[in-house]
Amino acid sequence: MVEWLKAYPAVFEETSDGGYSVFFPDVAGCISAGHDLEEAITMAKEALSLHLSELINDNEEAPAVDLNHAKEEAEGCLLMMIEPNPAIISRRTKEHAVRVNITIPQMLLERADRYAKAANINRSRLIALALEHQLSATY
Repeated sequence: MVEWLKAYPAVFEETSDGGYSVFFPDVAGCISAGHDLEEAITMAKEALSLHLSELINDNEEAPAVDLNHAKEEAEGCLLMMIEPNPAIISRRTKEHAVRVNITIPQMLLERADRYAKAANINRSRLIALALEHQLSATY
């Protein structure tokens, strides 16, 4: 899965209304847009994550990154490296669950179990949701 989490070059083209359209030269068919640069970056990250998820589900290989080609495609535009969101990819792929052994302070585990019970989910789901939330905010 790690090979899917690399950054891909994205070309940001300013539109006549001050927004941006975005495409990924190395990821055919992956496009996005935003009303301003900040929104365009956010939307590009989401589009890349969703597109890569579909490629994974179709058993495709991770697209190769070609910075020279991307620089040529970006002539006169903004070129930026965009990393996919691992939480989106994890949720949208047919990734199987893996059993792990972790160590957590007892008081934290007891609080987590009470929270999980009140939310009508199991401990594993609570931990997975917390990790997805943290990774979404971080990556």
